[in-house]
Amino acid sequence: MRILAAVAAAFLVLCSPVMAQDEEDESNGNAGLAGLTDLQAQQYQAAEAAYNDGDYAKAHGLLKTLLPQKVGPAWWLLGVLDYQGLGTKQDDAKSRNDFLEAAKTGNSFYMTSLGDLYREGTAPFTKDCDQAETWYKRAMASGNTVAKDRLTMLKLCRTGKR
Repeated sequence: MRILAAVAAAFLVLCSPVMAQDEEDESNGNAGLAGLTDLQAQQYQAAEAAYNDGDYAKAHGLLKTLLPQKVGPAWWLLGVLDYQGLGTKQDDAKSRNDFLEAAKTGNSFYMTSLGDLYREGTAPFTKDCDQAETWYKRAMASGNTVAKDRLTMLKLCRTGKR
């Protein structure tokens, strides 16, 4: 039963990167789409619709077209697909890289979410409080107020509690 609960928790964290930003940016819709051109947002939304329809191979293909443009949401959703092996072979290393690339786009939303994955030790990441702190601080430097709240959680991370 504990294994099932852990898998469910990991799935929720990976599939719901919006959770870190809900309180901060409800009025702007999905904070992860902020800063995209209309065309990029449309392309991403088409990939997300394919994902929601269960057409993972199509979603994977659509997302890959956005990667050269450094579209954070595309990298993040690709990380989910690669981690779960949907539309592609399951690959922890690739999914880790995808999540890192999403954060490297400079979007504080993905920086905070990556910090969350490190803080919790959510697969495919191992718990690393120092990495969590690094990403939270980068997000804070970009104006993310949620990241500041997450830094206070690092005390629990460093004591081994959740």
